[in-house]
Parts: sequence; C-alpha cells; structure tokens
Amino acid sequence: MENEIISLDSIEIEEEIVTHERYNRPTPNGGDYSEIFYMDNDGNYVDKKVATKAVIYECKNDGTAINRTFMEKRK
Repeated sequence: MENEIISLDSIEIEEEIVTHERYNRPTPNGGDYSEIFYMDNDGNYVDKKVATKAVIYECKNDGTAINRTFMEKRK
C-alpha cells in the first residue's frame, strides 16, 4: 500500500469559534478555576477574535462564583 500525500489546503476545516474558555488553575482571588465569556457590544456571545467585552468568573470547585471581572476593549 502506497502512502498518499494529502494537501491540508484541500481539506475544508471549519475554524473553531471560541466564545468561552475555562482555565483549571488557582485564581488571584482564591478560586480553583476561572471561566471567561466573550461578547459583543449587545451582550451576545461571539468569537474571542471579534469580542468587544468579556466577563471573567473566578470559581470554587463546586461552581460557586467568588469574583466577577468585567472587561471592555479600548476604543
């Protein structure tokens, strides 16, 4: 059986849209993990590449939010 060479340019791969990320490490305010949600000016969840706002939640392992930080892109 011969090896077939496949060009990655010929494969249609949809780019992943990232509207939410979770970081499983301790947070500055004593949380066990943090989650960040990316939004547009109207509060709709959007890909982080085009987001103008974000909210970061610092949480305990049981899901309790202990801190919330709002971020807005500078104009």
